Amino acid sequence: MSTSASSGDGSIRAGNADRERVVAQLNAAFSEGRLDVAELDERVAAAYAAKTLGELVPLTADLPAGQQTVAFPPADGDEGGTARVNLRLPAHLKARAEEAASQEGLSVNAWLVRAVSAAVDGGTRPRATGRTRTVGQSFTGWVR
Repeated sequence: MSTSASSGDGSIRAGNADRERVVAQLNAAFSEGRLDVAELDERVAAAYAAKTLGELVPLTADLPAGQQTVAFPPADGDEGGTARVNLRLPAHLKARAEEAASQEGLSVNAWLVRAVSAAVDGGTRPRATGRTRTVGQSFTGWVR
């Protein structure tokens, strides 16, 4: 979290950066298989709803890096920055997106990035960059 959280004052108001650090830790734990999808969704929603640093602490307390801060990687040269977008899909559309992603062997997030990229780039398939890796049956990494 931040200096205030580590000194024990959980009543300090949480900022966007504090919430994003927790969400990054949760996503890392998910990619390591420490959380399932339901737990990730529940904890991410709680992180974004947290008003104080004290509300953020329990969300990562049972994870190996639970009390550490998460450093965001610096943006590489010409690849451009990334932005977080929160997307709430209706249940019927979410199920269809999960099925389509599964058929391509991708996570829903990776599939959505590719779908949006293809839509705004006129239907061209995005290429994966060199920062991708295979984890079990899923495919993670950056796409363009």
